[in-house]
Order: sequence, then C-alpha cells, then structure tokens
Amino acid sequence: MLNEQHREGPADGQILAAIGAQLAAHEMSASVPSPPRAPLAACNVFEEQRVHGYSVAPPRLNSESRRVVDVVFSRPNPPFAQGWGRVDYSYSDGWIYWSEPIYI
Repeated sequence: MLNEQHREGPADGQILAAIGAQLAAHEMSASVPSPPRAPLAACNVFEEQRVHGYSVAPPRLNSESRRVVDVVFSRPNPPFAQGWGRVDYSYSDGWIYWSEPIYI
C-alpha cells in the first residue's frame, strides 16, 4: 500500500515501503518458524534480531540516476531481554548502529 503512494504528506510512501521491507528482512533473517499456515507474529522474532529504530538521510541519486536513501538502523547491545536493569541504554555505547543504502 505504501509502495503505491508516491507522496504521502511529508513522507514518501515508496521510501517508507523500502525501509519497512529491509527492516522486516533483518528481523526475519533469524526467526522462530511459525506453525504451518499460521501468520508470523512479532513474538517469533528473536530479541537479538529486533530493530529498535532507524534514521533516514535525505534521498540522493547514485551514478545511475537511481534514488537511494542511506538508513542507519539500531538495536540495543546487549538486547533488552539480557541487559535490562544492568545496562544504561541512554548512552550510544549501549546500542549497535549500522548504515545501509536502500535503493528506491
């Protein structure tokens, strides 16, 4: 649905759809399989794989004139389930950050 929206208010639906697809791919890369014909629920994603946030730079054009957005994803280190109460997540060293170009 978002992919079909070229502009949606201040947000670009195609960019949001591409980010959502990449975010889902990261979380699903190591998930607990669901029973046959059952919908995959959020609880099936391992906490270590759960993406907790992202930031997006303004779109740019690559050398082939294709739109690209650089997205910085983040997840807590260690995961909340392991570090809650022992780790101060208010500092940047309590998080893992990685950047990826996403082609639109």
